[in-house]
Amino acid sequence: MERRVEHLSQPDEPQLHQSLEALIGKGVEIHTPRVGITDKAGLLAGLGNRRVTTYARKLVNMPEVKISTEPRDATVVIVTGNILVPDNDGYITTEQARQAAKNLGLSPIQVDEFLVTLPTVDHPRGDWVVGMHEPIMGLVDDPELLIAERSGGGLWLWSYLGRPGSWWLSDCRFAFSLRK
Repeated sequence: MERRVEHLSQPDEPQLHQSLEALIGKGVEIHTPRVGITDKAGLLAGLGNRRVTTYARKLVNMPEVKISTEPRDATVVIVTGNILVPDNDGYITTEQARQAAKNLGLSPIQVDEFLVTLPTVDHPRGDWVVGMHEPIMGLVDDPELLIAERSGGGLWLWSYLGRPGSWWLSDCRFAFSLRK
């Protein structure tokens, strides 16, 4: 199944790492949302008909989650784990995904960038998109990452442990930022 991809269009956009650019449409997507135009409540409301778990809502509203009030264009790269770590046994760790993304010139995504991008992403059933932001210390003192998943009940925003050694299926998609 081919995913809709928004290509970089601004002349001042950063250049993608050559090997990453070659993979657009083959496991890599580029999205360019406008960020910094709403507050946390507006970000969650902007998810529309997506279901947000109570716990994910509490995480987004944690004081350490900073939402930019300066409007800016973001460049979000969504890439499958199999692209990040090609030689895997069906699983990759959070640390492997972060290190491979760093090698491609990608940075952790901001929570507001992740939430603003979600409505533009195609989500087939069973698909996970993991926001690779700095982990949010959860209500039970575990680092958490936000995740969008399509299940039989629709598209959900929830969270999962974001420890460096946490395991992910290698066909999960991970959202990072491409910084200027």
